[in-house]
Amino acid sequence: MWFEILKKDLVKQKGVNIILFLFITLSTVFLASSVSNIRLVANGVGNYMERANVSDVMVVLGSEEEKEQFEDWLKSRGEVTEYAYEQLCEVKADHVTAGRDNESIKAEGVTLYLGYTGGQYAKPLDYEGKELMLKEGEVALPPGLLEKNGLQIGDKLQFHIDNEIYSYTIAAQSKDIMYGNEMSGMSRFVFDKSDYDKMTTGSENIKIGIYGFNTTNREMTLDAMNRQGFEYIMSTFDRDIYPLLYVFDMIVAALLIVIGICLILISLMILRFSLIFTMEENYREIGVMKAIGMRNFSIRKIYVIKYLALVAAGALIGFFASIPAGNMMMESVSKNMVLGDTTDTLGINLICSAAIVVFVTGMCILFTGKLKKVSAIEAIRNGGNGERYHKRKGLKLYNKKWMGTVSFLGLNDILCNKKRYLVLFLTFCISFVLITVPLNTLTTMESDEMAAKFNLDPKAAVYMETIEAKGDSPYHNTKDLERALRRVEREMAEKGYEAKLSVGALFFMEFIVNDDGKTVKYLTNYPIGTDGSYCEYEEGEAPKLENEVAFSKKVMEANHLHIGDTVLARLGGKEQLLMISGYYSDYMQLGESARLNPAIDMSDEIANGYWKPIVEMETDLTQQELSKQLEKEFPQYDWVTAQEVVDANVGSVKDTMRAMQLPMTMMLCILIMLISLLMMKLFIVREKGQLAMLKSIGWRNSSIRSWLVMRMVWVVILSMIFAVPLSMLCNRFVLRTIFAIMGAELQIQVEPLKAYLLYPAVLLVGIIMATVFATGSVKKITTSDMKIAE
Repeated sequence: MWFEILKKDLVKQKGVNIILFLFITLSTVFLASSVSNIRLVANGVGNYMERANVSDVMVVLGSEEEKEQFEDWLKSRGEVTEYAYEQLCEVKADHVTAGRDNESIKAEGVTLYLGYTGGQYAKPLDYEGKELMLKEGEVALPPGLLEKNGLQIGDKLQFHIDNEIYSYTIAAQSKDIMYGNEMSGMSRFVFDKSDYDKMTTGSENIKIGIYGFNTTNREMTLDAMNRQGFEYIMSTFDRDIYPLLYVFDMIVAALLIVIGICLILISLMILRFSLIFTMEENYREIGVMKAIGMRNFSIRKIYVIKYLALVAAGALIGFFASIPAGNMMMESVSKNMVLGDTTDTLGINLICSAAIVVFVTGMCILFTGKLKKVSAIEAIRNGGNGERYHKRKGLKLYNKKWMGTVSFLGLNDILCNKKRYLVLFLTFCISFVLITVPLNTLTTMESDEMAAKFNLDPKAAVYMETIEAKGDSPYHNTKDLERALRRVEREMAEKGYEAKLSVGALFFMEFIVNDDGKTVKYLTNYPIGTDGSYCEYEEGEAPKLENEVAFSKKVMEANHLHIGDTVLARLGGKEQLLMISGYYSDYMQLGESARLNPAIDMSDEIANGYWKPIVEMETDLTQQELSKQLEKEFPQYDWVTAQEVVDANVGSVKDTMRAMQLPMTMMLCILIMLISLLMMKLFIVREKGQLAMLKSIGWRNSSIRSWLVMRMVWVVILSMIFAVPLSMLCNRFVLRTIFAIMGAELQIQVEPLKAYLLYPAVLLVGIIMATVFATGSVKKITTSDMKIAE
């Protein structure tokens, strides 16, 4: 019996049921795949760290002069349980060539190193997650370098070191936890130890030492190390930094979770509308069932079983579809990390699917509660008792003469029947937000605001990847950088380009931040050729005097500092008192950095590197156009735009978002058109008697259809008006929170023309088309249908 009732009801209302089924299926796909992927990435980082044997602390020494001194200090620390040393050799991108034409590889701002297998900590792994093993004559590369340069396993690479050329075959794609992620800004070529020694022994290339060690008290060890005042420590990383390198990989999954939740909300609204419409349509049958003694629970059970079957079928298909969808989402992430055991993702997907079934069915039970209040007589009278004591509140025609008849009637219908149109109103609101979320995310990633958070000048004409002359080793001294800036300016002037160049030298400086002598070390930007005034500050101003410094907001909060406080900076073994002039937030070193004033003398300090030389000049060309033009004029340098710098640092997440945007927009448009089509058909069925009455007094089919279309247009317009502040709230509390994880709060950027005009217009056109098609059934209504009017 239940099967027959269910079968007839599903066939009778197949339009509503199909749309509800689609929404449940899609919401299950998005929610299940996204939740499992976020869990997979979060747990995968831990598994990756375990396989690579990440140490508690990693210390980078810029020179081997302090190697013995640092090792003796490690031995003296009782809490340090073990340590190991490893060496890396820096190499320039134009010293590595590939292909028959021996073209230099593209590094796109990443610092390149030569390394070797057999290290104890942060070990490179192969594609399967096992320790990388190489033979003599072989080299392994991270996936980023392979993809950027179109390289494949079996290709040859040539390394030009000290007038010698060493040729190696690419034998494997490495997974390198510290040097394989684009966020780290570093990549290494991995060789067999004998090949590494052959290339680097006696080489003039800069070599850095890496000490990894484990400790029972990390905070105490780091504090003691900072107090020692080692001059050649370039940077220090603890194991907590590794998960942050993969945060951007979670952005897409987080946004899809938001989309899944929104689709569930739309599903609930369709469910409620469908239930109420079905109950109103079947009031007479309900009345008969109540009259013969059936209890409310038995009647409600009919509806609950129907929607339980529908939701369970949608969730089941969504569960199976979420598996390939999740794998597709994880494809780019799995290239860079070892995800470990993925068998439990099926369990997560199943739990999410089951949760959706339970939640939606529970809401179905809640929505059918209306049946309790309906008596047998009311049910037989189609839910009414023949009496109505309240007036319908709508528009008054006498003061709305400026509105046309059709427009007036359309808006008046909505105001008189608010509950009836509430489902459509909320559906359109949520759909609008769903479209603007990925759109605003992409707009933000391509904005000047995002570029500024990477310490770039958005108004600059163009940027350079590197500034070294052909054959020069990487510069690690401010004097070399200053001379290089002037050299490039002269070269550009000779070809008619009047340009001014500047650059930010990067140091890892020690600061004593309180009276207890707490010593910390942060990435510090020292402006050369500029005063750094283009940098933005949340409070205070840029350091200009010799005794001023600025810190990121994250550093200020971590050390309980305020503007006007003083800190001690260690420069060349000396301590200098600096006053904090302001604070800011950016993505440099995951939001923990400092900015020096340009007046201080840093010529005797060893720089860790530099950050994107800035080219300022008068030009009408865009950065993209100018970079291409300068590439032809000065092929010895790499010219880049601010967007290319940002893209190189955030990884492939922007490309993934862009690939998703058009299909998602089309999918939403199709779903909204289907909902509009369905709702309008249901409205016409419900109002058949009233429409027949309009025909009896002389209304033509075209006028009735225009009125029905105008009702839908008014719903769209009103929903868009309310959706704008809803979208802004989503920007503030969802998108801004996601971007802040990387260390900096930023204002979510919106293109008003696209977000508030173009995309809503596309939705409106689609809804009008669906409504016009649905109102075609008006032609079949005759005056004889007046008998079913209220």
